[in-house]
Amino acid sequence: MSEPVLVSACLLGRSCRYDGGENRDEVLQARLEREGLRPVPFCPEEAGGLSTPRPPAWLTGGDAEDVLDGEAGLVTDAGRDVTAAFVSGAEQAVEACRTEGIRRAFLKERSPSCGVCQTHRDGQRIAGPGVTAAALERAGIRCEGIEGRVPFADQSLLDLCESFSAGLRYPVEEASSSPAGSTATATLPRRKRVLRRAVQDLVSSEVLVRPKASF
Repeated sequence: MSEPVLVSACLLGRSCRYDGGENRDEVLQARLEREGLRPVPFCPEEAGGLSTPRPPAWLTGGDAEDVLDGEAGLVTDAGRDVTAAFVSGAEQAVEACRTEGIRRAFLKERSPSCGVCQTHRDGQRIAGPGVTAAALERAGIRCEGIEGRVPFADQSLLDLCESFSAGLRYPVEEASSSPAGSTATATLPRRKRVLRRAVQDLVSSEVLVRPKASF
C-alpha cells in the first residue's frame, strides 16, 4: 500500500495560488511516483475560507510560532487581518494528516502558509516557516520545502549543474532578450547559463528571464 503524503495543491497543478496561478512541479511528481508515494493535495488558504485569487498576505508582529500561540497575525497587502483563515487552514492540514495517517509533507516554499525554510513577514522574505508548516512540524509531520520553479528541467541536468566546481561558477556576461523584446546583458553564474541554454527552446523568454519574485 502506497504511503500518503500531504502536498501543496499548487505543486500538483491546481490553480490555487494567491494570484490564481499554479506551481506544477513535474520533478516532484516524478519523485512521488518513483518512491511510491500517494499525494494528498491540500491548499490551507482555500481550506481556511480565502478565495482564489486573493490579495497577497504575510506574517506581522512575529513569526509563525507566534501566530499559532496567538501572539502575532497575518495581514493582506491592504492591511486586512486574515489570521483566522490562515490558522484555520493550518489546523485543517494537521487534521487531514491525522485522518490519512500522513507523516510527511511536501510544501510550496516561501508561502506564508506552506513555506518551510522561507516565508514572508511585513512584505519581506525571511527565514522560517509559514503557519501551516509550523503547525505540521508541531504535530510531528516532517515537512520538505519545494520551490516549484523548474518543472521543465530534468533532475539529472540540475544535479550536473550543482556538481560544477567553484572555478566554473564565476559570473559570465550573456546577452538575453527581455519580455519587452529588448536585448540586455546579464551577468550570470555559469551553471545558470547552462540551464538557460538547455531550456531556451522549450519555454518562452518571459519565463526564462523571469525574476525570482515572480515565481
